[in-house]
Amino acid sequence: MKLFFTLLFATLLLVGCSKDNGENKQICNLADPINELPWLKEIKNSLTNCPWQTAIIQANYDGQTVFYTASNDPLANSVQSYTLYNCDGKIIEVTQPEKLNDFLAKLSDVKILYQCKN
Repeated sequence: MKLFFTLLFATLLLVGCSKDNGENKQICNLADPINELPWLKEIKNSLTNCPWQTAIIQANYDGQTVFYTASNDPLANSVQSYTLYNCDGKIIEVTQPEKLNDFLAKLSDVKILYQCKN
């Protein structure tokens, strides 16, 4: 009976652990994500001749690393939505302008990775 419970416990441990979690953490711990993540580098390369100052930002949002673009031009007065990407480049949320305060309250460790200036 002891052997049965030991095997059951070991099986549950192996099934409960996901290989993706370790890989995602490793992806998010890059020294230079803007140049090391191909999908993020594509976004950077698409920001040319910006009509206003636009940034690619990395932050912690609800306990996970996210990336998004934002207009951070002090002369621009606009309300915008934010598309949040996880470390794999998958969209995890699109924040609407009316939820801006909730969005900002959940952000921490905000870093500007790149700025396209007009």
